This record gives sequence, structure tokens and C-alpha cells, in this order.
Amino acid sequence: MKVQVIYSSLSGCTKRLAEGIFNGLNAMDKTIHDLKDGQPELEGDIILLGYWVDKGGPNAEMKAFMEKVEGKNVGVFCTLAFWADSTHAQDRRGYKGSER
Repeated sequence: MKVQVIYSSLSGCTKRLAEGIFNGLNAMDKTIHDLKDGQPELEGDIILLGYWVDKGGPNAEMKAFMEKVEGKNVGVFCTLAFWADSTHAQDRRGYKGSER
């Protein structure tokens, strides 16, 4: 069984997670690919897709790639990171979960 880990990373967080997943796989036939290096052929029996969250969903590059994936067993992982002193972080302090 071949497993492909394909990811898109902005700050390095998703790359580190993808590498951790890849290293933890017990598959003999596995590959890892960063979308910044181009779009790989989908040759795996299992495709693991990783992206950084942009506006509540996959970043544009991964979203476009995901739309091309069909007929495969797919797993998805994502990261969301921001600086603790960013406006977004400051706005989210005290968030109770019911706000919109």
C-alpha cells in the first residue's frame, strides 16, 4: 500500500506536522510532497492532505489541489497559527464559543 503525504505550509507549522505524520507512518511505500514544489501525481492508495487554515478553510493552493482529488482514500490535517500578540489573538481572548 502506498501512502502520499501532500501539504502546503506558510509558516512551517504544517510542514512540521506533515513530517511528523510521515515519520510515524508504518508504510514501507510512502512519499511526502510540498505543493510549493508543484503538484504531484496522485499515485497513492491513501492520500493525506495538509494545509494551513486561511479564512476558515484550506489555503487557496491546497483548495485548488483538493478539487482535483477523486476516487482516493483521503485524510486531511490542518494547522492554524497566529502570534499571541496579534490583533486576532487579542480579539479572541475571552471568547466563550457562542459568539459569531
